[in-house]
Amino acid sequence: MEVTGVAGSGGYEIKGGDIKKAMDKEAFLKLLITQLENQDPLDPVDDTEFVAQLAQFTALEGINNLNDTMETVSTHIASMNDLSTSALIGRTVTAMGSEFHYTGQPVSLGYELDEYAARLTITVRDNLGRVVRTVEQEGVLSGSHTFIWDGKDNNGIDLPQGRYTFTVSGTNRDNSQVDVTTYVTGKVSGVSYEGGDTYLLLGDVRILPDTIKEIY
Repeated sequence: MEVTGVAGSGGYEIKGGDIKKAMDKEAFLKLLITQLENQDPLDPVDDTEFVAQLAQFTALEGINNLNDTMETVSTHIASMNDLSTSALIGRTVTAMGSEFHYTGQPVSLGYELDEYAARLTITVRDNLGRVVRTVEQEGVLSGSHTFIWDGKDNNGIDLPQGRYTFTVSGTNRDNSQVDVTTYVTGKVSGVSYEGGDTYLLLGDVRILPDTIKEIY
């Protein structure tokens, strides 16, 4: 039997099989009750059809309960991950990225080349984006490398502590760009939770835990 033009108390309207709002288990139950109340006494709902509708209701309720359970499990897992992340405080990590905190001590800046670089340029910028140090290299093999920045600019002047960034760009023998991945190293000073995400603090620089390559 098709129910037409019946409005539920929750604002649900069934008209020609079109449900105006998302069907949850309460709306489904209201629909069954409405259908039974409005059935034709001379042509009642078929038992098989009624049992099938009850089975659909049970399946719907089971799916909703499963979703609730999965959300709870997800929350517990996130809490456990947050707790394990806090154990990294005080440890030194190397993570994928280009932003680092200069503390006055030489900084290890890592990079990885996908192929041989005939020419390579390492550029360090301050927190305003100004170039403070440029280093040119030639004939750099593919693989992992480290550049130790002593905190001086191109004129040999000591720069203040704070946030800096670096980039590495290179070309091969055919003068085509070489793919480069950069890494920063620092001591974890704290953990920050923002917008549902967990960040590790390397001084005043934030990194995501899943970018970590090495832990010391």
